[in-house]
Amino acid sequence: MNWLNWIIASLIVVGAIVARKTMKTWFAPASFFSLCWSVFTIIPMVCAPGYPVFGGGLVYILISCIILFVGSLAANRVYAFGNRSRSLMDGNQDGYLFQHLPLLIIICTIIGLISFCYMCYDIFQSMDPPITPEKISAIRLQIRWSSQYSPPIISRVLNSFIYSGGLLGGINYIVSKGLLKKALSFSPFLAALLYTMTLTTKSAILYPAVLFASTSIATLFYRDNYKASLFHFKYIIGASLISILCMAFMADKIRGATRGDLLSLWAYLKPSFFGHISTFTTWFKDNWHSDFTPALGAYSISGVFDALGIKERLSGIYRDEIMLGKHGTNVYTVFRGLIQDFTLFGSFLVLFVVGFFSQLFFKLATERKRIAIVLLSGFYAFVIWGFVVSIFCYNSIILSFILLFAYILCLEFKKKSSFWVKN
Repeated sequence: MNWLNWIIASLIVVGAIVARKTMKTWFAPASFFSLCWSVFTIIPMVCAPGYPVFGGGLVYILISCIILFVGSLAANRVYAFGNRSRSLMDGNQDGYLFQHLPLLIIICTIIGLISFCYMCYDIFQSMDPPITPEKISAIRLQIRWSSQYSPPIISRVLNSFIYSGGLLGGINYIVSKGLLKKALSFSPFLAALLYTMTLTTKSAILYPAVLFASTSIATLFYRDNYKASLFHFKYIIGASLISILCMAFMADKIRGATRGDLLSLWAYLKPSFFGHISTFTTWFKDNWHSDFTPALGAYSISGVFDALGIKERLSGIYRDEIMLGKHGTNVYTVFRGLIQDFTLFGSFLVLFVVGFFSQLFFKLATERKRIAIVLLSGFYAFVIWGFVVSIFCYNSIILSFILLFAYILCLEFKKKSSFWVKN
């Protein structure tokens, strides 16, 4: 056991507690960021002690938490200076109402199912008749392992509505009352599950799950302010972790990644669950002093660069893998992308800016500004998926946030129009 690594990891935890005491809630960006990276750091070191972890990478994570915290403190000073006379709105006002949410969630689910059906049509069209279960199984494995299949552009665009459904579902889960209305929040996951079963890609269902969580967290704080507690999600977190674990086993069993028994499946999946700290710190040890040519976003928002023809986005973002036991992983966390995009020093500057503006969004949420839900949920999604890569690498996810932004703008426009009509 490397005690130096555990001391650094403990300092990350202490930093999270200090941020929580300073910001008075775990929902504040600085405390949430430090809390998540405490979990992302400690759990792999406990559950996969055989994976090598290097202190330099842990120090980078610790400094990142500190810098984002400093950025948040700076935002508080700026906000206080510019809003000395502000007063919080009454929580009983109707500013947190979200009209037509159930209808929009149903529409997103239907469009997601249409997207899935169109993709299936595209796959079957490439098969020679007769279509048999054996041929379907063979082409499914070929799609998964060859990395040559990409769903049609129409299917990929419509896929954004699955993610939009996840975002809207997270809001609906918090603001709705009654079991049936809350259950409706999860309907977009039907299309996501079908994608997972067909393409055997875990990300198909993990992305909407992350987006659902991000808007749930943002909406809960927006509704309850400093009374909000992460314990509100204790049951759904437990159910989600069990579901994700089952989905991961099921997807890899379907694709035939191993012999199929639980032990071999777990050995195959273990690097995906717990390898990110080892992978990042190993890469950081070998590359932190490298003279990177800044990619200026080609790794953090790689989908945009790919769409513009500037730099092709590779499958999995990175081709190089680091072996952990018999299996390799290319899960380098969001930090590798930030360093390659903006250099080591530049990545700290970006994190300071992220801490500054996310704290301003957080302050908007304390004033019951609905637009803060979009902005804060983007930050939460960035952090929750940060142990893998930047969630904004994918254009369909960016589009889903744009659709959510448009929905909130429509609500604000309707509210202002009603005000002028009444007056």
